[in-house]
Amino acid sequence: MSYIATLVAELHSKHEEVEIRNGGRCEILVVAGDITHLGTISELYEFNEFVKGLSYEHVIVVPGNRDIWLENERIVKHILSNCTCLIDEYVILNGKKIYGSPWTKIYDERYAAFTVENERELKEKWSKIPDDTNILITHSPPYGYLDKDVNGYSVGSTRLFERVAEIQPELHVFSHAHKSSGDKTQRWANTSNNTRFTNASVMGTTLKVYSDYRKGSGGYLPTWEL
Repeated sequence: MSYIATLVAELHSKHEEVEIRNGGRCEILVVAGDITHLGTISELYEFNEFVKGLSYEHVIVVPGNRDIWLENERIVKHILSNCTCLIDEYVILNGKKIYGSPWTKIYDERYAAFTVENERELKEKWSKIPDDTNILITHSPPYGYLDKDVNGYSVGSTRLFERVAEIQPELHVFSHAHKSSGDKTQRWANTSNNTRFTNASVMGTTLKVYSDYRKGSGGYLPTWEL
């Protein structure tokens, strides 16, 4: 039996406005960073209670640069009790290895959770991604793939793209670049494998967005079957 995963990111504590509710046969909710807007503990509590009321069997979270309290392992275990939080680790669901990593290059010093200074440090983080990863969730985009910020500059990681090119997962979900949401599929010439890149950001949307795997676009969150 396959699972359907709903993909979302950049909630910035507006989860109630986005209305992440299960309108189809979707068993997994994936959140690729920035659950919170101000990075407070109260925002994390609110999110945890929110997902408790959703009809997903699994909620997988990878922190973003605004989720400062999730740098504390005790906070992760205590507060996000209704989620599986992946910080340089993986979970296996339906036979698929799902790996999550929250790291980005520092962009705004006010919101600098899980950030490093340069690509050399990021390369060390990305080296931990297992070669047999099926689904990769990062907060950082890979360079050149749906990674433009509001000013048109690429905020993606070159070393992340290199690592993705090496392991060629079937799906790479990310965000961080708020206005570059969408999907792009890469067919790798050396293997004929395909990787779907999905920037799952909903930041700035005025739509009421629902999860329904039967819908492909037009106000519906992206999904993936695994």
